[in-house]
Amino acid sequence: MKRILLFFFVLFLFIQAYTQSNKNWITDLDILKTELLQKEYLFSKFSKTKFKKEVHNLKNLSPISKEEEFWIINHLLSKFNNPNITLQNIEFKRFPFEIKQFEGIYYITSISSELSNYLGYKLQKINGFPLSNILKKAQNNSLNIKSFLEYYKFSKTDTLHLELLSDNEKHIEINFLFDKFYDLEEMTKITPKKIPFYLEKQDRWFWQYGINFGQQVYFKYNIGLSKEFIEKHHDNLQVSYFKLAKNYNLPLQSIYDAPTFDDFTTKLFCKFKKRRYKKLFIDFRNNKTGNVLVLDNFIQKLKKIKRINKRNRLYIFVDKSISTSAMEMVLAFKNETKALIVGEEVTKTACSTDKIKSFLLDNNNFKIYYPTQYFKQITIEPDVKVITTFDNYINGVDPILQKALNL
Repeated sequence: MKRILLFFFVLFLFIQAYTQSNKNWITDLDILKTELLQKEYLFSKFSKTKFKKEVHNLKNLSPISKEEEFWIINHLLSKFNNPNITLQNIEFKRFPFEIKQFEGIYYITSISSELSNYLGYKLQKINGFPLSNILKKAQNNSLNIKSFLEYYKFSKTDTLHLELLSDNEKHIEINFLFDKFYDLEEMTKITPKKIPFYLEKQDRWFWQYGINFGQQVYFKYNIGLSKEFIEKHHDNLQVSYFKLAKNYNLPLQSIYDAPTFDDFTTKLFCKFKKRRYKKLFIDFRNNKTGNVLVLDNFIQKLKKIKRINKRNRLYIFVDKSISTSAMEMVLAFKNETKALIVGEEVTKTACSTDKIKSFLLDNNNFKIYYPTQYFKQITIEPDVKVITTFDNYINGVDPILQKALNL
């Protein structure tokens, strides 16, 4: 009799927990629906009717974990076809490999140490899905390939099955078991034989270097912010340092220690007065974040230096690694100066971080980000197209800089 009572008691507790979990899930979906339906401009590609139907259907699901709820909501948001509608990036488990695209092919450029033999292999399939299908869906939903790989992994199993192609075109199949957290020490990366300029000093927000005995100036722009910009927003606009760090996805200490851009550009322009530089290269590749307003004074001053503001003297470098905020900066140069854009064609949806707002889902404190206005996709077509190959990457060759030097 006691065993029967114990069984029903445990069953009662289980039902209570399940019911509460289901209520929390429905509450999150109701918050999501209420908040997003108020933003009419978000439904240009995903109708309100379809959105309501999707939410209604999801209420019949009962996610078994925080991770599963995360990816279900993430998948729903992808249907808006707007990369500025996102779910807060929470790392449940570090993704055990990284990929880079070269000439339309994805190569593994970082992987967990125990599988370092597969560095440089081409990715063909993941969990049985051909990469071509994943790429097509990623393109249709304005998501990057990594988001889709992560989605497939969590939607199926904690085992990730990869089908690769080796250097000699041999098919290889490997499995990852996600039974632990991966940290940076457990990852092995491809190290180029020679580090090109655009991969140097990535911890510095911006820096410059003289090339060819100082005849040309190379200006690398990693973070499009400055001490002046941050202080203006902090003092005049009453935006906290913490919020600025959060908005731009940067460590709080880096916001406090932000370098001054005015001093940097003053020294740069002094060099232009003292020496007759032949070319100025401004490199936005791997730019992580920023605000186009930071460059406004710089562009206005640069326009007045006629011997530099010419098609054969001023060059802007771009590739697919640039951030959406960097695209706005590149467009500012294109519209305001006579700069020649060199590199790869880039298509993204540009949106400044100060035009993004958010709200919380109560159950798991997931944060949903959304734009405060509609943003169209923009494309930057370089004046001179240059493709960086995988061989260029592993050998530390920078074909974009080489091309600009020879123009």
